[in-house]
Amino acid sequence: MRPTGVTLLDDVLGGIAPGFPLVITGPTGAGRTVLCLQLAQAAHDRGEAIAILTGEPARLLLRQASSMSLDLETALRAGQLELLELDPEIASTTKANGGAALVDAILESAPTSRMLLFDPLDALTSEVVDEVELRALVRSIFDRSAEHDQSIVVTIARDQLAADPALDRILNEACGAILELDLEDDGRHVLQVRKSRVPGVETGRVHFRVGVGGAKRIDDGSRAKSAGTIERASVSPRDALAKARFSLTDDEPDEEVPQPLLPEADAAAETLAPVVRPPPAVAPRSGKTQAPAAEPDTAKSEPAARPAAAPMSLARQNSGVAQAIAPDPEAADEDRRPRLLIVDDCELEVEQMRDWLAADYELFTASDGFAAISAVLAHRPDLILLDLVLPRIDGYEVMRALR
Repeated sequence: MRPTGVTLLDDVLGGIAPGFPLVITGPTGAGRTVLCLQLAQAAHDRGEAIAILTGEPARLLLRQASSMSLDLETALRAGQLELLELDPEIASTTKANGGAALVDAILESAPTSRMLLFDPLDALTSEVVDEVELRALVRSIFDRSAEHDQSIVVTIARDQLAADPALDRILNEACGAILELDLEDDGRHVLQVRKSRVPGVETGRVHFRVGVGGAKRIDDGSRAKSAGTIERASVSPRDALAKARFSLTDDEPDEEVPQPLLPEADAAAETLAPVVRPPPAVAPRSGKTQAPAAEPDTAKSEPAARPAAAPMSLARQNSGVAQAIAPDPEAADEDRRPRLLIVDDCELEVEQMRDWLAADYELFTASDGFAAISAVLAHRPDLILLDLVLPRIDGYEVMRALR
């Protein structure tokens, strides 16, 4: 077994079996992308390189990493991290050229890589209908990666796996382990090993939280109560809907909050041109049309549309990435209305609060923990109404990160 460097994964699985991929599945917000970012950080800490094919904008991943105090900017600059965005044509390109050609193209761009991470795998396979052809494609990706001594990690949404039983069967045949993530009613994250080729792995449900440093295991008995944290054991899901209010302008000096990582200018943004970006809708092999997955809200940070790169041509993504300059609060109009950030994943409640408060506050909204942290960095609100039960990272972790 090859250790991943991510304590949560190594404690549960013991590492990754050489030549066999680790499959991470679960619903949106369960922590799949968080674990991917931790794997990149752990590889950088070991002095190793990793290549990530991602369905999310590279800049958004860097901002998510920064919100958890993961320093992927340094790994990017050092050439130890390749962030390759998925192009809309990647599925047809991979089908035409084969999985081995895809892996060769990745390793041409990241020749020192020790780990390949496909997030999500189904973006590469969505146009292959025949199960025999699908098996050959997936096997060719895994086999060529193993030939180059690469550790392989793939992610896939749980509903996509359920809609594509052929891909589910193939991954069960080929993988070394399947790790299933989930969210419980009280907002806690949980993982469970669905399959492993290695005997003796932990198969029970393991709870973890997402915050500074990424995903970390918590003790079910104490729920990770520690100095400077908030006890959660007595909070029910409905009670948690009571908003936790706190101001960012208190008498105590604020700790430095990581800034979002953004390209220095339009020229730098061109170096983050997408290589492989998933199509907006994926047709399952059952023939039924599947609704497109929700895209993260990046309207305020996404650059103008860029032309897609040539098929199988993977450009390096390690050019300069600079700290964003936060707006100067002193430069604002003294007579402006107070800024209020509403963080809630229930659209109805957000609209109700907007109706009540719009006359007195300049309002901003966020629907999950990552978006909340980004909104704080961008808008510097005077007051936050924070739901405690949120997707991706919950309200407790948002408060820890902000403090």
